Amino acid sequence: MFRIEYIGNSPYINCLPSIYHHTLGSRDRFLILSSDGLYQYFTNEEAVSEVETFMSIFPEGDPAQHLVEEVLFRAAKKAGLNFHELLDIPQGDRRKYHDDVSIIILSSRKDMEIMDVESQLDRGILKFYPQTTKRST
Repeated sequence: MFRIEYIGNSPYINCLPSIYHHTLGSRDRFLILSSDGLYQYFTNEEAVSEVETFMSIFPEGDPAQHLVEEVLFRAAKKAGLNFHELLDIPQGDRRKYHDDVSIIILSSRKDMEIMDVESQLDRGILKFYPQTTKRST
């Protein structure tokens, strides 16, 4: 049975957002929005490099899905498993091997107007669902 040893103090989760302002420039090609599960296996620089490489090879592909798969590959390798062995583990039990991962990548392709996230939210292009954060064990 999977059991968390850390009890801690409540509240165990909160919905306080982390906000960072950045003015988009001509060199900005995409924005990675993700949960902390990505950063258990990637640094910021590695995630950006992985997306850049993927988008140059597969311009019509899904870089967010690619990053999720790479997290799973790295989690499997760390656990001494192959990718398919990790996927065969029931999802509830898989929490022993990796955290939940949510990734959205906003692309600013040349043929698209670069819009900030607030503008996309206002226009209904991007939906925002506040994410709760949990205390790491």
